[in-house]
Amino acid sequence: MEAQVGRRIRRERQRHGLTLRELAGRIGISASMLSQVETGRSHASVTTLYNLVQELDLALEDLFEDERMPEHGPVDSPPVRRPGLRLDRDRPVERGCDRVRIQLETGVVWNRVAHLGTEAAHIMEVTYPPGSTSAEEGRFQQHEGIDFAYVLAGQLNLHLGFDTYILTPGDTAAFDAGEAHMLENSGTMDARALWVVFRPCPDETGRPQWR
Repeated sequence: MEAQVGRRIRRERQRHGLTLRELAGRIGISASMLSQVETGRSHASVTTLYNLVQELDLALEDLFEDERMPEHGPVDSPPVRRPGLRLDRDRPVERGCDRVRIQLETGVVWNRVAHLGTEAAHIMEVTYPPGSTSAEEGRFQQHEGIDFAYVLAGQLNLHLGFDTYILTPGDTAAFDAGEAHMLENSGTMDARALWVVFRPCPDETGRPQWR
């Protein structure tokens, strides 16, 4: 799966006419690290993935597209915008055995729950192995949008700004993802949570607008 994600990233980088060194410099990692992500030899961190989708004008949903889905277009074609939330009427059901998974550098696994075909919202089931964090080396992260979580199993520590919240099954959290945050599993069993990431859609001027 890492190779599949890497191919999508490489395809979009080339479509934007960027070299490995140029894109790596823009997102703050080395060209060799980006090369390893593109070839599937290394897992990306959540921060790297968020930076990549923003720099390449993608949605998180694009990272989960399987090889059967069509390409975005030729290298010189403009980026495809997905204004608003819409259902993919050709794919109303997604079987558990067909769900696309992405494993991050920290061991955390993203598992797509629904194919919405939009950049406005993304739904994932996220698994946190014991001792794992949502970002490399326990760093806090920030990104555009609103995060909503529903804890399904295990225990998660949500570090939000200067506060820490202990989340157990049935607990929910909703917060501005622009605030520094980190998720941590300090327990001895896997923790699982349903995550919905809401992102504003750009208007004609490129400014984010909530719809």
